[in-house]
Amino acid sequence: MVEPQVQVVPLAPEDRDGYQAAIGLGNRFIDRLGQLSYAAFEEAAEQSRLLIARHERAGALIGYALFRLARNEVSLTHLCVEPDARGTGVARALVDEMTRRHQDRLGIRAKCRDGYGLEQTWSSLGFTARARTTGRGRDRAPMTVWWKDHGHPDLFTEFEQPVELRAAIDLNIVRDLAAPAARRRRSDFLIADHLAGRLQLVITSGMHAELDRTSRDGRQPLLLAIDTYPTIHADRAAAESLHDQLLKAIRADAPTYPATEQDRNDLVQVAHAAAAGLSVFLTWDEGLIKLLGPVIGNLTGMKIMTPTYVVLHLEELANAEAFRQVALSGSSFSHARAGAGLKRELAAFLAKTGGERKRDLQERVEQLIQCGQGPWLVHGDDARAIALYCGHLEDKRWSVPLLRVADHPTGDTLARHLLWLFKQQAREAGTKLVEIADPHLAPRVEQGADFELMTHVDGRWYAPVVDVCGTAREVVSAANNALRAAGLGAAPLLSPA
Repeated sequence: MVEPQVQVVPLAPEDRDGYQAAIGLGNRFIDRLGQLSYAAFEEAAEQSRLLIARHERAGALIGYALFRLARNEVSLTHLCVEPDARGTGVARALVDEMTRRHQDRLGIRAKCRDGYGLEQTWSSLGFTARARTTGRGRDRAPMTVWWKDHGHPDLFTEFEQPVELRAAIDLNIVRDLAAPAARRRRSDFLIADHLAGRLQLVITSGMHAELDRTSRDGRQPLLLAIDTYPTIHADRAAAESLHDQLLKAIRADAPTYPATEQDRNDLVQVAHAAAAGLSVFLTWDEGLIKLLGPVIGNLTGMKIMTPTYVVLHLEELANAEAFRQVALSGSSFSHARAGAGLKRELAAFLAKTGGERKRDLQERVEQLIQCGQGPWLVHGDDARAIALYCGHLEDKRWSVPLLRVADHPTGDTLARHLLWLFKQQAREAGTKLVEIADPHLAPRVEQGADFELMTHVDGRWYAPVVDVCGTAREVVSAANNALRAAGLGAAPLLSPA
């Protein structure tokens, strides 16, 4: 029963204060909850999968529950309550509301590390221990799978449900995971607890063959690192056949391939992964991705990608609708959230005249993805990707850290349209200022910003968002107030009011 002082409702997508409060609460306990992208919070709110608990009198957010509707059950991702409000029925109110809204599903599933000592809490909320598993961190901490049944008959099993994605990893990633914590940071997010049940790393029989050829001293820590991951065995004849097909196709463009022992190892691992029926192979090796990726994709459909992009791929699998092309605000352009294939599109957006290197742009995009700020791609009538951008609410302003418009006949029109779109997004987010912070804007974007009377300060462009319909003086006053609040002067050609 919901406590009288607690109100539980879905977070409205336009409730930016509630959105920031929920993220802020979760970030305070990120060591237990695990990092979740801003995009995941936004999508959950849009799909009514983010419940918030407020104090009825004070109105303050005191807890939230974020969940997925996976298969025929509710999968609880985050359940978080303000420390001062714990023990007052907030968690129960959130769980009961999930049950009320999704009574038609079999039940609610949650995972929790045993070391947190919350067994009594889960039991008091109506959950029972259903299975045991291990965390994805290096310590492989024991976890319990908790289940709150909704009373429907089902084929109960003690085993974990299938994961959303199994991905093979190459030796470089294994070396990362075998290294001390300070040195394995780039691959560490692959074993974060919040990806448990969604991403399972696997070892191919080809990997074991490569490890057998390493020195004994170097082999032991690598074997320990992969000890807890399942090994996927491919049919030997199928793997050899695929190996030969790969080699033939690659040699059509690279007659001397494979030129090194590492090339031969890569070829074997990719062939074994594809022959085992895996859909994703993870590596940090850009050369491997460029050379083998298109060929194996054409032959089997398997994707070779860096670990960063597997996060986007998981979101594509879980939320296909969010990645579907839709019209861009009544224009002839269409846009969609960039998926795992984004890397192939980046070359068109490289700021070569500004001295930007391809690796610089890749790192910029990957950093945004890892922070939960996945970019969007805009396509023209000819299906070409002609713009790449990312925007989000930050410090009470709509920040655009990435804005690229490719060389295209409609590029000037699109640049102006995107500048208008950012103002619209800022207005919907409840903020009065747009900040474009990409240091490599195309000349057509800067010309558009100048035409729109945006303010240029220290390499960044700013635009006030004016929600005033009145006299010229009132409009000028609103614009200048927004700029002054950010420590900026009056807008160009606007007399201070």
